Amino acid sequence: RRAAREATDHRSGHVVMAPVLLWVAVLLVLSCHVVIDATASGSDFQVPISSPTIHDTREQAATEDDAAIVDILTKIRAWQEGVDSHQTDALGKSFITLTYAQSVDGCVAAIDSKTGETSSNLPLSGKSSLRLTHGLRSIHDAVLVGGTTFAVDNPRLNVRMWPREDVGDELNRRHQPRPVVLDTELKSLLRLREENAGDIRAQNPIVCCAQDVFDAIKDQSHISFTSGVDILPCKREAGGRGLDLEDVLTKLRKQRRICSVMVEGGASTLSAFANKGLVHCICVTIAPKLIGGRVGLNAFAAYESCGKGSMPWCDFDFGGSDCEFVPGIGSDCIFLARWPK
Repeated sequence: RRAAREATDHRSGHVVMAPVLLWVAVLLVLSCHVVIDATASGSDFQVPISSPTIHDTREQAATEDDAAIVDILTKIRAWQEGVDSHQTDALGKSFITLTYAQSVDGCVAAIDSKTGETSSNLPLSGKSSLRLTHGLRSIHDAVLVGGTTFAVDNPRLNVRMWPREDVGDELNRRHQPRPVVLDTELKSLLRLREENAGDIRAQNPIVCCAQDVFDAIKDQSHISFTSGVDILPCKREAGGRGLDLEDVLTKLRKQRRICSVMVEGGASTLSAFANKGLVHCICVTIAPKLIGGRVGLNAFAAYESCGKGSMPWCDFDFGGSDCEFVPGIGSDCIFLARWPK
């Protein structure tokens, strides 16, 4: 009898649920007809919109970052046009941009505790800031690094991440700059060849060396480490071990038609251009990272300030159109300014 009652209750449940399900189905059909009729009649019927997905949010952020990058490139391009940087005669003047990424405590490289060497190839910048770097390269004739950076990092120094597609106007076109290396004694080039089985990732780099070093090897056909490299002999700096940067820029402009140069590092190279007063623009990526003084290398550790008297610093005119902080390029902040005269 108990089994019979349970069977009866089960059948009764189905009988009760059937009309309920039928009414739900009818209501759904009627709702669809209301939406269709309202849309067809042109009435102001609001259809609920789902909230954006994580993918949509990331796409929007990437688009906003690209817009900010274009604004930065546009401003630097205007500064370039304000300087006679496209003359290749003796009256011409090369436009120099210093650009690098640093931690919040001003470090651009870390010192290896075992070897004592520094590397600028630190993962400081976010993806959007890296796109900015590639965008900056695309509006310069050359990208310049020092010999140590060249030997340790073996950088490509080309444009790969800007723009998303190789179409559009000048600021959205994938122009490839020439890699330029300052290597006074050609020791960095030799070291790079030896440590990387002869493989140099930079394509057709111009390696600037001292005139006397070039004279010593130019007739030695058995020397192969300079193959595939454009050697440019330059004057030595008076009383120093490095190259005369003004002579380097003059030869790049007159002999290689390079009129705008983006200097990416390392720290001693950045300081050398600043000390000579050869800089027109500076673009710094400030990443939310902390390195510390024991292993970190400051970007301008060798900079001799242009400050006068009791003001031992270089004062940028913040608040004007020639100096600004651009927040929110990915997770980083960008400092962009004309170099003080």
